[in-house]
Amino acid sequence: DAALAALGAADNVVAAIAGHRHSNEIEPDPGGFWRISTASLADFPQQTRMFCLREVSGGGLALETWMVDHDGRGVAGPARELAYLDAQGGRPQRFAGRRADRNVRLFIP
Repeated sequence: DAALAALGAADNVVAAIAGHRHSNEIEPDPGGFWRISTASLADFPQQTRMFCLREVSGGGLALETWMVDHDGRGVAGPARELAYLDAQGGRPQRFAGRRADRNVRLFIP
């Protein structure tokens, strides 16, 4: 809570990013920035997240974020299959997140 309050007090923070939480989630923070978490690479769908911060016409910023798949070569393909079949893991619990938690453009005034 103290760390999030400190981030909210700063005027140059656009997002707090956390990984390995076993689910993709994006939500606004009352401090004026975005909270973004990314699922573990061990969980289905075994994706990572990319970011791009852009200026938008009329002022302000947009933080774009999208999910990236691995190419499935080598041990990556069987690893994805095993993650998909994990009855307690990401697929049945929808760790991939909602559509709004994955590929989005987040606006910052």
